[in-house]
Amino acid sequence: MTSSPSDRLPIEIVQKIFISCLPENNRTFLPPKKDYVVQLVISQVCSIWRLIALDTLQLWDNFILSVDNDRQQAESALRLASLWLHRAGSLPITLKVWTDLPQHNSHIQDLYRLISSHRFKSLAGNLQLYWLPLHNSSYEGSFASLDSLYLDISEEFSVDSSQAGRSLDGDNYCQLPSLRRLHINFRCINVSWKGVLHMIAWHQLNSLTLHSVVKVSTIIEIMCECKALVECNLLLVSHPNDDFVSRSTSLPHLRSLKLSSLLPISDLIKVLSTFNVPKLTSLELTFGGGPYIPSGTEWLSSQLDAPFRQLQEFTFSDPHHILNVRLFLHRMPSLRKLTLHGNVSLDRDTATQISTGRLGRHIDTISFWSCRSVRRVLDMAEKRQENVKSAEGRKLAPFIHVRLACPVAWGEKYKEKIDRLERQHNVRIVLDPIMAVVDSDDSE
Repeated sequence: MTSSPSDRLPIEIVQKIFISCLPENNRTFLPPKKDYVVQLVISQVCSIWRLIALDTLQLWDNFILSVDNDRQQAESALRLASLWLHRAGSLPITLKVWTDLPQHNSHIQDLYRLISSHRFKSLAGNLQLYWLPLHNSSYEGSFASLDSLYLDISEEFSVDSSQAGRSLDGDNYCQLPSLRRLHINFRCINVSWKGVLHMIAWHQLNSLTLHSVVKVSTIIEIMCECKALVECNLLLVSHPNDDFVSRSTSLPHLRSLKLSSLLPISDLIKVLSTFNVPKLTSLELTFGGGPYIPSGTEWLSSQLDAPFRQLQEFTFSDPHHILNVRLFLHRMPSLRKLTLHGNVSLDRDTATQISTGRLGRHIDTISFWSCRSVRRVLDMAEKRQENVKSAEGRKLAPFIHVRLACPVAWGEKYKEKIDRLERQHNVRIVLDPIMAVVDSDDSE
């Protein structure tokens, strides 16, 4: 029998092809949302492919498990999970679990037994499910390689110590020596985080996400413990009290910070002004409510002048007000990437200064949502690319990526110009379609 050409490929190449067939982020849903699962299809084509698939552990070490309050569905989900865990072999598992089953349900106990027999790299989902194993040191081997953990703490958060087999008030919780990334979703007004999260070694965390925190003081207290943070993502819900504004939270290694809030931007500034962040290079502020500061973006020149001047990446979102490009670039001379979500204003003089490098000399990526002058931005990009090639523009960074919001009808209007810019000047230009936008140049 003549063998297939694919049979003559090196096994390593076939394995890479198999892995490339996996869904986005290598996540597989169990039970499957589609009529097929990539791993099972591949392993049933022929005996050779099956052997290669079973020997490719990376096909099986990452999945999302959904366990419903239905006996047949739960049993099917757990059977598939057991199969995936078995075929992943010795690789640490990345697992996300969604379930509405109560803790006393027998299928939850079956899931606990699966967890106790494998090592995990990442755990996520509605993680009250994992609370009992975290408080039982017999699971410590399963969590020794745990790098990423998501915890959801709500008003109904409770632990039945009798199910854990021992009291949770002692030292019988799991050590998490490899934990570097932590996501906490606080849903309760008052929480003794030191008591609830006593298994977390805060000093070793590199990445921290805190969402829906009601008390801003809780954020500050937690971050004071996280001296090794490199990236942080905070969602503010309550107004900060004046009593904590005078505190200084030193984060000497922090390079990336995201602050989101439905509160007035003055509250974001209060929180940000408490952080001592000498190495911060990336900042994202998302503002969604409250009165805007009357002086517009001039707040950049007040409390936050020093942190802003060293930034290389900056994102600001405010869909309700005009955002002046000049003010942002003037306060951020080191900026390489600027993203503005709102009504972006770019006047002719600012566009000229950017094209010549008098403003934003280092910037190579811009993304403007609802820009008021698409044509002006494209002309600016073309002139800057031309200036880069001149003797005077040797120290001027060329644009690499330009992204703009543009009405659907304008796609064809600018297509020829964009194609020419991309072809002649090696710049990637994307026009995102939106329903409407005010363009001061094209409305004339």
